[in-house]
Amino acid sequence: MRIFLTTSWLSLFFIFCHTLEAQQVRGYCGTQSSPVADAQLDANIAYLAAHPDVLNTRGITYVPVRFTIVRSASGNGGVNPKSVFRMFCKLNEDYLDQDIQFYMKDDFKYLNNDLANTDPQSSSGGSILKNVKDKTALNIFFVEEIKSSSPGSVLGFFSPENDYLVVRNSEANYESQTTSHEMGHFFSLRHTFYGWECEPWNVNDHGQIVTFTIAPCFSAQVELVNGSNCSTAADKVCDTPPDYNFGFGWPNDCRPFNVDVYDKNNDLIRPSQNNFMSYFFGCTGWHFSQGQKNLIRTDLNSSKRSYLKSTYTPPSTTVSGEVNYQYPINNQEALRNAPIVLQWENVPGATFYIVEYSRRKSFDSNFTVTEMVRTNQVTIPANYFPSGAATGYWRVIPMNEAVTCNVPANGSEQSFTLVNALGTKSIDGLQHFVVKPNVLRSGNSIQVEVSAGKSMDCMVQITDINGRVVYHYGQYKMNLGMNKIVLDEINLSTGIYIVSIKNKSGINSQKLIVL
Repeated sequence: MRIFLTTSWLSLFFIFCHTLEAQQVRGYCGTQSSPVADAQLDANIAYLAAHPDVLNTRGITYVPVRFTIVRSASGNGGVNPKSVFRMFCKLNEDYLDQDIQFYMKDDFKYLNNDLANTDPQSSSGGSILKNVKDKTALNIFFVEEIKSSSPGSVLGFFSPENDYLVVRNSEANYESQTTSHEMGHFFSLRHTFYGWECEPWNVNDHGQIVTFTIAPCFSAQVELVNGSNCSTAADKVCDTPPDYNFGFGWPNDCRPFNVDVYDKNNDLIRPSQNNFMSYFFGCTGWHFSQGQKNLIRTDLNSSKRSYLKSTYTPPSTTVSGEVNYQYPINNQEALRNAPIVLQWENVPGATFYIVEYSRRKSFDSNFTVTEMVRTNQVTIPANYFPSGAATGYWRVIPMNEAVTCNVPANGSEQSFTLVNALGTKSIDGLQHFVVKPNVLRSGNSIQVEVSAGKSMDCMVQITDINGRVVYHYGQYKMNLGMNKIVLDEINLSTGIYIVSIKNKSGINSQKLIVL
């Protein structure tokens, strides 16, 4: 007896992973077969045949991507931006050999809606996403759940009708192939086993020699090993071998598929297990075939994708992961009950930073806040650290729109000591410190005069009475003797401020009044 997982024309495409002992539903791809998707594929095949020069490219094509983080209606939850960038790093690695690189267009968008966050594949949920998508970018929505009446979890899907990708939050990581797989659907690719989604091959129902010509799903032709029907059967790509969804029921360590299964011509079938569009798991060397790459390139260059055309090039193709941290570092004191301003030097090529501050040196997610910022400072709110916490930790990951593979180096975290009142220790070797004038009108400049008994590195800044940095001069190399530092255009509101010079040995401050 045959057991059909689904029989609808719009049936979901199952992806399963399995243990050696039993089959276990891991999750599945929710991309649906539809006339829109079929027409897109057929149009690309026809255009490629008539215009093979569409494959001629020069250099890397940069594709704009807009990320939307969907959360509950209350604004709670949502995927960690750091996880998105790890996924984005892997996506770019997977498409690099095609001279295709994706870049982040603008900052994250946030959508607070329960239905979109849990049931984005429903008609109402899909309408919500369609209405907020960016029409000048490839859209990826991250959601908590993708409801389905089938067992297991939908990991992601491409909507041919609405032209966007949806990825489950749990799949935003470096290890998962979900986003690269769904991106293949975006570029018109089918599964390598198209037609077997609803009823994977098994010897009892289909036999060791598969003699029938029509696959169980979608009235698709059964593909033959000799390639005689490769252009019309299954995925319609002739350099991907037949696959009758052999990944279903196969152990998830991607061991070689050594079951002898034959097509109707008695030719032995050996699937491409590590193809991105297959359903095998745990493989290495994931790849697209050349035929698949040709369709991806054709789709990207088609008029349908004209909205993705861009003249963008990243500011740098590499961004150093090394950060010159400024404050607070090396267990410097920081007030627990006041805002704590984290500061570092700008990194060449970086246009934004992932900043993590934590109550744990291990940066456990339950005790860590992650922020994406485009400046070289972040303010920790007052009283974020509980009274029992003695030490705070923080670290910075520099990135830009197309370079997101940096990870924190071991030992790169910085620490500071949490106190209820700051000590008054002055900088060792600082003999004289004065601000001229110390009363001025907004927009004017001031001169800081410092006499030092030795050369030293210091940081100069102005803070308001709440401890928030309002003017940052940065690092200054102080020489032995008198030093004069000019702070230009002090555009501050009327009030009282603190001009500070500090380094690892201490801090010296002077009051500044702005009229």
